[in-house]
Amino acid sequence: MAKTLGEIVTGQLESYAAAGAIAEESFSLIRTVTAFGLQKERIRRYEVELEAAAQKTTRQGFTTGVGFGSVMFFYFCSYAIAFWVGALLVVNAKNDAEVKYPMPVPPPSDVPFCFVGGPVPDPCNPQGGNRTFNTAADVCGCAFCRCGCYYSPTTEFVTTSSCTSGGDIVLTFFSVLIGSFAIGQAAPR
Repeated sequence: MAKTLGEIVTGQLESYAAAGAIAEESFSLIRTVTAFGLQKERIRRYEVELEAAAQKTTRQGFTTGVGFGSVMFFYFCSYAIAFWVGALLVVNAKNDAEVKYPMPVPPPSDVPFCFVGGPVPDPCNPQGGNRTFNTAADVCGCAFCRCGCYYSPTTEFVTTSSCTSGGDIVLTFFSVLIGSFAIGQAAPR
């Protein structure tokens, strides 16, 4: 796109320069132009050069629109694909952790909320409100329950997760995106 736009702008400048040369020549030799009755011919040549510049300006706008539109299309497609795959990775990580570290049945008496349908405790519920666990993977996504992503054989609260999280997906996506834009900008034109 940059190469094509460069060629178009060069053509525009050449057309404007040719039109300017015609006008300058006509004004500097106005007596000769008038003596031979060449005013209409000089105006026609001037308009031809301006029309060529106008066509190149239209082509420049079309090239910019198609180029920028294509970039944005691929940009937003990469968003959609990355977040769709990322959501699958997050769900699969929780489900895999649930299989690897199953919940104790029945739930331990010292942790009365680690079961499907049980209330989500405050540290695992940053949005607040009365929320309940919908799936076993959700239970294993809570650090208090000591299973799945936050498995810990001790009873202490675990603060780090071994599962893929939404934050991991966003971090990876933007790292790749910013890096690829930087590489694209570094390429010689």
